[in-house]
Order: sequence, then C-alpha cells, then structure tokens
Amino acid sequence: MSEELSGGHTPPHGVKFQHIQNRLQIARWRIDTTVYLLSEGVFSMNKLLFFIMLVVAVTGCSSRKDFYATGGSRADGSIDMAYDFKQFETPIVDINQAKKIANDKCAVWGYERAEAFGGKIVSCEARNGFGDCVAGQTIIKYQCIGNITPSNQAIVSKLPAAMLTPAQYKEMRVKALMDQNLPYSEYQKKYQAIMAE
Repeated sequence: MSEELSGGHTPPHGVKFQHIQNRLQIARWRIDTTVYLLSEGVFSMNKLLFFIMLVVAVTGCSSRKDFYATGGSRADGSIDMAYDFKQFETPIVDINQAKKIANDKCAVWGYERAEAFGGKIVSCEARNGFGDCVAGQTIIKYQCIGNITPSNQAIVSKLPAAMLTPAQYKEMRVKALMDQNLPYSEYQKKYQAIMAE
C-alpha cells in the first residue's frame, strides 16, 4: 500500500474502504437533510449556501501531497524529505515517492540507497489569531546506506592531509568511519566527536 494517512500509519485495504463508505454515508445524510429543510422552507438560498460552505470548511478534505527534499548532508549521508499541509486537510502521501527521491539524491552522492530512520517531525509554519496551526510541514529523515563509490572518493583521499581544507578533512574522516562498519551507537559517538572538532 503506497498511501499513508495523516496518523502516520498505512491502513489495511478494508479499513480504507470502510473510511470512504463512512464519508459517503455522512455526505448522503447531509444532502438528504438539506433537501428536507429546503422543501419545508426552513432554509433560504443564502442560508443553504452558507450551510454548504460551513460543512465543507469543517469537514476538511483529503489532498495528495508530494514530497520534496528540504535538506541534507553528503558528509552525514542524510536527506530530509518533506511535504506541506494546511488546516483542515487530510494529507495523502506516497512514501515510495519520498524513498525514490531520497535514493536518487544518495546515488548522486555515491551511496547505494536510502532508508527512512527515526520518526517524522511535524512543525507549524503559520498560526491564526487563536493559536491554531493553519500551515505546517512534515519532515521524514532518510539515511544514505552503503559506502561511497571509490570514484567519488579518489579525488579527496589522494591529497595529503596538509592540503585539505577543514571541511574536506572532516569529510575524509567521516568516510573512513563509515567504512569501519561499526554498530550504530559507536558510529554516532565517533561521528559526533569528528563534527565537534
């Protein structure tokens, strides 16, 4: 299943179908109620229009969201994939799209592939006067996996350490650290030490 609902989980196919059926039943009820109220003279046309706009605004709508790369680091081998959302939207996202973009970015940097790690970070970009989030962004971090290909490494590693810039020297040390195939916790400690220098 390639779609993920805003709750962060992918529902079984039957659950998604049931969700759609429930929304259709609610919509039918609203239409039947509106037709009845119109026929009884309870609503004027202006009230009907206001009622319809209110129903649409309150219930929100599902919308497909595309991922885009919002940040990353070649030295870290990490890429941040994000999508934006607005108030009352139910974002429908394709995780495979994010993975493909992250894989492509990692391949450009010389890595084999990308894997999602950690959770997702949801941040609010704009709030209304009541403090409600009206626009936000969800970020999913991806880690590039695999050793950087030798062709990309050759240029930097052939230079003597004295001729490297500090950034190139750090990058060379991080690449050497990645080649050691250490457990993740040990890798993180050594990586943090290199970055702190």
